[in-house]
Amino acid sequence: MLEYILCSASLKICRKQTSLANVTDAEIPYRSCPVAFTFFGCIILSACLVYLSVSLFQQMEEQFKALIVLSHYLETARFRQFWDDAANNRHILEAVPGFEQAIQSYAIHVLSLTYQKVPRHILAEAINIEGLALDKFLEYHAANSGWVIEKGGQSQVIVLPRNEFNHPQLKKNTADTVPFEHLTRIFPVLS
Repeated sequence: MLEYILCSASLKICRKQTSLANVTDAEIPYRSCPVAFTFFGCIILSACLVYLSVSLFQQMEEQFKALIVLSHYLETARFRQFWDDAANNRHILEAVPGFEQAIQSYAIHVLSLTYQKVPRHILAEAINIEGLALDKFLEYHAANSGWVIEKGGQSQVIVLPRNEFNHPQLKKNTADTVPFEHLTRIFPVLS
């Protein structure tokens, strides 16, 4: 009888998803042949497991595709597209605590490596914060990270601290210099 309960439950679960959709409980020979019933129950359970594993794999594949697309947006600094796509895939990203703050830190890092000054709307788009929350965010970084907020005509510009990447300098490499004595030997040859 336990086999019948398992088989019946399995059949009900898998009836719509497998090729066993047309099999009814009456067609299962559980009373006349318990061995056949057990075998049939194993077939149904196996079919359900295959279906569930394929279904799970397809769901996982879609999640991996979404993560790859999100990763590509971050690698190419397309933050607006990232945040739009992340909103559509919120169920995947909610599993990672602190994910949004980590992406915001990454966006700020990328902007600080690239720019000395960033318009407020570009920064807001990159970190996906607007309004009063953005004002508090800017005040915090002005006080703690050395940001300066310049108020221009209609928009604000955030001046980021200088670093070796956003502040180009001509670097003299002593290995590439030619001593003056060598140059004086070439001048007679050139004339």
